[in-house]
Amino acid sequence: MPSIIAPMLICIGVGFGTLTGLVPGLHVNTLVVMLLSLLPSLSIDKYSAVALIIAMSITHSFVDYIPSILLGAPEEDSVLSVLPGHRLLLKGKGYKAIKLTVVGGIGSLALCVAILPIGITAFPYLYTISKKPYLIF
Repeated sequence: MPSIIAPMLICIGVGFGTLTGLVPGLHVNTLVVMLLSLLPSLSIDKYSAVALIIAMSITHSFVDYIPSILLGAPEEDSVLSVLPGHRLLLKGKGYKAIKLTVVGGIGSLALCVAILPIGITAFPYLYTISKKPYLIF
């Protein structure tokens, strides 16, 4: 049954992430707190809930740039990255700024997915190198 519920929750997470990304002042963490408070009353396993939260967070990080560029009201963590896009908006090229943001986001996501197998194979080796003798775990 969780195999059917998880994709539905991922789609719901994408919807909630889009909502929090498009509404200035509404952050994904607000919905996560509400979700975690409702989680005991819902019959959702913890892995499906994690999939929902991750889908919300990733979607929010992509969609959050749209109102930041168009309204000029970015969040504190993306102030400097939105300035060139807002400058393009003031020149009448707001659509191009959003398009470049989408291309950059998808490119960085593709790069992370491409590097992931290297990281998975290299992490155990790097961990044994970095482990100091005085660590207790």
